[in-house]
Amino acid sequence: MTGERIRHARFMREGVDEVPGGERRPWVIAHRGYSEAVPENTMAAVDAARLVGSDWIEVDLHVTADGTPVVMHDPTVDRTTNGGGQVGRFDDDALSRLDAGLWAGFGFAGQRVPRLETVLRETGDFGGRLLLELKGDWSAGAVAAVAGLVVEHGLADRVMVQSFSVPTLGLLQSIAPMLERCLLRTMPREEDLQHLDGLELMAYNPSHRGLLMRRGVVDSFLGAGAGVFVWTPDEPAEWEMLLGTGVHGIITNRPGRLLGYLDARFEAV
Repeated sequence: MTGERIRHARFMREGVDEVPGGERRPWVIAHRGYSEAVPENTMAAVDAARLVGSDWIEVDLHVTADGTPVVMHDPTVDRTTNGGGQVGRFDDDALSRLDAGLWAGFGFAGQRVPRLETVLRETGDFGGRLLLELKGDWSAGAVAAVAGLVVEHGLADRVMVQSFSVPTLGLLQSIAPMLERCLLRTMPREEDLQHLDGLELMAYNPSHRGLLMRRGVVDSFLGAGAGVFVWTPDEPAEWEMLLGTGVHGIITNRPGRLLGYLDARFEAV
């Protein structure tokens, strides 16, 4: 299947542009929403990323004590809310009372920790596509809860799922094989090539530093037909370098700036 994957993957079907000479315009993937401008992983961040025209919006997921998937990067609420403690120890009602915007300034006070269901509903109503990151190792029940919500809202063709956890992606493959899967890595590993077909991965997503340090490994994935979405370069010099590597997406905290950079670069050709 590897020789055909790239021709059938979503990023090819939906037209990641190329200009004469073969340089590819990558997707702009807003990291934790528009996190440079708005408190990360809030509905305001998701809305801002959609409004500037991001191709995809990445958000992170944990599960509450009630088993509800919610949007939060850290395993604790300490850094981005006015509360403290593990996400998984909060019930839904207690988590909903936390302020998730005040830490970034009084103008953002009143933002809440969104439920995945809320993000999916607004995506269905107002448009956009989501890259969901499952943080850590998930149980089958928790994976099924995410998959069930995506299917319930009719967004299976507008959602991708990524994780550092091979077991979690394996559960997703078993439970909801229609949801496209991406394997995250800080540093690329040659042994991950076995997962390309084993997990039927759509993409392999290394850090920017990892891609630079192990370019040959990333090239092996590209050559095998995998997509590559790199995280999280935020500077024009980094974007310029990436355009020559063949990556299909750039996950960035600055989606508005990256969109402007790409518009100038590709529309001028």
